[in-house]
Amino acid sequence: MKKRNKKYKPKTIVQNPINYFIGGYKRIQGEELTDLYAKNHMAMVKLCSGQADRDTWDVLVGMINMSLVLAEQHFNDEYHEILLDARDGLHAIGQRYMDYGRFVLKGDEMNALNNAMEVHEAQLEALRIIDIERAYDEIQRRIKHNHNTMNIYVTKKDQPCEAGN
Repeated sequence: MKKRNKKYKPKTIVQNPINYFIGGYKRIQGEELTDLYAKNHMAMVKLCSGQADRDTWDVLVGMINMSLVLAEQHFNDEYHEILLDARDGLHAIGQRYMDYGRFVLKGDEMNALNNAMEVHEAQLEALRIIDIERAYDEIQRRIKHNHNTMNIYVTKKDQPCEAGN
């Protein structure tokens, strides 16, 4: 008998399939939305006050990645330039962290991140839970296949720099 190549992973059993199905078509409301806003805003406050760490950075990168995917999937890239500015600002902050060991924020980067946070909040209020879950799955797929939007050698117009060649 041939040895199995994959690890056995049992199928998950949903206790209440109707509620699970219908729940995906609701919008994020109440405490979940407030907790998400608080998490994002606390990360921004820490970054602005110079108390940011790697976890804070990850929260903001996750927010930008989610916003970019949601803009692609549901908003016809309407806010794409705002989100690209924020992505580029986070990239510059990350480069300074690699150089100096601290997250240092400039004014234009702070403005771009604040604008992106407003866009992200509007997206979360407008979309259903299932849309956000699909965007999360797309982010995980991109991470798995190394489709990295925070690449060092990619400029604002997504053209390779001379340093990357």
